[in-house]
Parts: sequence; C-alpha cells; structure tokens
Amino acid sequence: MWGSRMGAIAALAGCLLLVVAGGGCSGARGPAAGAEAATLLAEDGAFLDRVDGRKQPRRAVNEPLRLTPGTYRVVLRRRLESVPGAGRPADFPQRAGRTASGREVFLSATSCALTVTLGRGGDYRASAEAGDEPETWGGAVRGPGVDVACAADTGVARELIGQVRYLCCTTAFSWSGKASDAGYRYPGSSVAPLAAGTPIRVVGAGRDRLTIRTADGGRDYRLYLAYGNARIDAHRYFASLLPVEDPTAALAAAPPDLAAAVAAGELRLGMTRAQAILARGYPPRHRTADLAADDWLYYDSPGRVVRVTFADGVIRSVQPVP
Repeated sequence: MWGSRMGAIAALAGCLLLVVAGGGCSGARGPAAGAEAATLLAEDGAFLDRVDGRKQPRRAVNEPLRLTPGTYRVVLRRRLESVPGAGRPADFPQRAGRTASGREVFLSATSCALTVTLGRGGDYRASAEAGDEPETWGGAVRGPGVDVACAADTGVARELIGQVRYLCCTTAFSWSGKASDAGYRYPGSSVAPLAAGTPIRVVGAGRDRLTIRTADGGRDYRLYLAYGNARIDAHRYFASLLPVEDPTAALAAAPPDLAAAVAAGELRLGMTRAQAILARGYPPRHRTADLAADDWLYYDSPGRVVRVTFADGVIRSVQPVP
C-alpha cells in the first residue's frame, strides 16, 4: 500500500511539473522524453475541444498544448465573447468562463473534426473561419507543411434548414424557449405552448438540436435530443417531430372535446397512441424504448412521472407513479 501511495505522489508531482513547464495535464499525449514537442494553439475564435478523443478543459483564454510529434484527430469549436446585455448566444450553449475584462466566453454547440500530423518542434495554430452559425463555418489547422481544413458538422441533415414543416405534437417550452425529448410541461413558463399542427420553419441546426421559428415570422424556439440519443439518431428524431404534412388532419372526424384536449396537451382515456403523441409528444425514448409497448412513461417534470397504459390500442389509465 505504501508503494502505491508513493507512486501516486510521484505521478502527481510529475503532473505539477508539466503544469509549471506549460505542458498541462489535460490527458492528451505529452511530449516523450528526448522528443522535441510540437505546440498547438487555438486562435481567439477557436477552441480545441478534443485531441485524440480526450476532452480538453473549457477555459476563457486559450492555452498552448504541447504534444509529441505525430498524427492527431482534432475537434474544434467556435468561441464567442458575449455582448454586454445580450445574454447567452442561442447557438453557443457552453460557458467557458470570463475574460480578464469580465466578458463571458461561450462555445458553440457545433464542431468540426480534422486529422493533422504535427512535426517535431513545429508551432501550429487552429482557427475557426468566418461563417454563419451553425452550418456554414469551418475550421483549420496550419503550421510548417500543414494546412488542413474542416466544415462544421451539425449532426442533422442540412436539408431541413429553411424548410417549412408542421409540429407533430403540442409542445411546452421553458422560459427561454427550449424543449427537449424529456417532454416536460414547464408549469408557470411565460412561453406559451405550440399546438400540434403549428406550421414552423427550420432556421438552424446543431448536433442534437434544431432551431425553429413559427412560419408567420414569430419567435424562435429550440428543440433538443438530450436523453434518448442512445435509442434514436437525431435525424430520425427531428423528422418525427416535424412531419411534412399536418398531423392534426386526422382529427377532422374526432369529437370536439378530443381536438380540444390535443390542443391543450392533455391525455384522455380512449385516445389512441397517435392521438396521445399529438397531445403530449413522443414519450422519452430512454424510458419508453418501444412505442408498441402497452405502458408509456411521460415526464411532467423531473420529479413527476405519469404512466399511460394502453389496452386494445387506446388509453385505459393515466396514473402518476413514483
């Protein structure tokens, strides 16, 4: 046990020496003994998010990364300093800290990845090129004998951007206009829900995220796939949320009280699975993986869960559960 403790202390001391020398202990490969390190630095508008799959710490000010010469997979994000009074930019959800002048720094939700070979003793710079967030910006790494570029990867089919679709289901939003696949009700939110069948236009796309706007030119809303991405990919998920045709057309022959329940986002006994989706959306996929199952779990809030039980294809019970 004493030997293992001494080994841990020695490793910590080595890490501290690297920090003092400017090498850091981020987890990326450090310069090997006897090798002249390559230096990789992100310019002001760029951020080194991952290097060979290892997450780099979020910082308000970029620091140089010293690496053993070799080939690396580098993932870049854009950086943006906040404008005083404007708050957090919609497409830059990750806060990296504050600059010395007190300005907040945010990192984009979208990223671009490239493979680059760093030579012995070379100084390399990563940049984020100008372009609209999120779908048209690009990044690059340049240095001695290296000029490699990449384009932002939204993780969502770009052809959705600019299209007018319909909202699959009555959707509640938080005070900031966000909704996720958790399907929370957001009681008390000042943002009114959007009813199923509302025409919307897709105005932005990011990894596991869409920005939509009501087709009449109203406010922007953001849809996130935050929990069920191990069960369904983002493209399929958003395609199901935004059908090409108005899904409420199927309610034309339904009783008026049923159509009113759908518009209010309320589940009623006797609803079919399709009508339940119109009223409350798809149940979170990480809790209800099979939509053909007889039990669905809906989340009104993180602490309030509702079990919906189907029999013969219609809702037979709606009960709160622990």
